[in-house]
Amino acid sequence: MKRTLVLVLAISAALSPAAAETPNLAGKWRPDPQRSTTQKKLKPAAGDPNVEAPPAPTPEQAGHPLELIEQSGAKLKITLHDENGEPTNTLVISPDGKETYQEMSGGALVYVSTSHWDGDSLVIEWRLERDGRPMISGRDVRTLEGPDVQRLVRDIEDAKSRTHSVIVLVRQSAAS
Repeated sequence: MKRTLVLVLAISAALSPAAAETPNLAGKWRPDPQRSTTQKKLKPAAGDPNVEAPPAPTPEQAGHPLELIEQSGAKLKITLHDENGEPTNTLVISPDGKETYQEMSGGALVYVSTSHWDGDSLVIEWRLERDGRPMISGRDVRTLEGPDVQRLVRDIEDAKSRTHSVIVLVRQSAAS
């Protein structure tokens, strides 16, 4: 009986989320526009349900930034860079399920997020606020598809539209 209990406890501990290895997202990640997609839909305007959305931007136009991800355990620091390699914003992601607040754009915006690991995927529910009012909200799901390929599925909603993007990011070697 004791052996069975010990075996059950050992198996439970091995299968618990705390025992699971957190995927390593650390590195410099460059978007691959050829393998990425974006679809945008306008919400119906009041009184006009037949409004058509403009075409979604091409992957090149969508311009997902270069990301530098630093990781310490489950906690991540994501620094976004412009096309010249200059840092534009930094997000600290703490996947403990607690809501966090971070100023962006010199304090003009506040990034509010809650994140957690769902198996091998990092799930981030977020919104951008200006003057305490939500402007845009979204959900990001980051999953490694191999040692150097990350899939970022991003769903964004604002007052006028919904956007669904699948962004493929490729980890750059230390030399690049």
